[in-house]
Amino acid sequence: MKKMSKPNTFLIGVQKAATTSVFNWLSQHPEVCAPLAMKDLAFFTRPMFYKEKGIDFLLKHYKKCDGSQKIKLQGSVHYIFFDDALKRIKSFKPDAKFILILREPVERAISGYKYARKFNYEEASFTDAIEKEALRIQSDDLRIVSECTYVNHGYYAYQVKRFLKYFEKSQLKILLYEDIKKSPLKGE
Repeated sequence: MKKMSKPNTFLIGVQKAATTSVFNWLSQHPEVCAPLAMKDLAFFTRPMFYKEKGIDFLLKHYKKCDGSQKIKLQGSVHYIFFDDALKRIKSFKPDAKFILILREPVERAISGYKYARKFNYEEASFTDAIEKEALRIQSDDLRIVSECTYVNHGYYAYQVKRFLKYFEKSQLKILLYEDIKKSPLKGE
């Protein structure tokens, strides 16, 4: 019986920082298996996936990966933001590699807000939404915390510190949105 491929590389954030483009570019490399369904499937964040559907649900998406593909990529822009997601990934694949793309926090917050408005997650004005954030960040509604907390998503130092509680610095590659936008072909 063929051994099931497991994701070994995770694109973990942040929102509105070219993660979709990077995922798509990487998926075109012959040594990368990156099923499209695995971009922004918040498997390790959302209980409906992790607890209810289970690991087999995740792994079935990697059945087509073959031995020539060294990298099995999965990603969600919220993994860096949630402690539980990082803990679950640590349990699942402790030696995983990670890609984190950071974007200037104010621009990212505005872009995140526009995204939330576009998909009807957000009804408040930007100013009102920022004023409500202290309450929103404590919400039990994962969608509100994920999509409608614009300032908190920009606290990158805190998020990287949280990451380093579970993983080594050597497992993390940080890219900057501004560099990707300016020179997408450069790659590092």
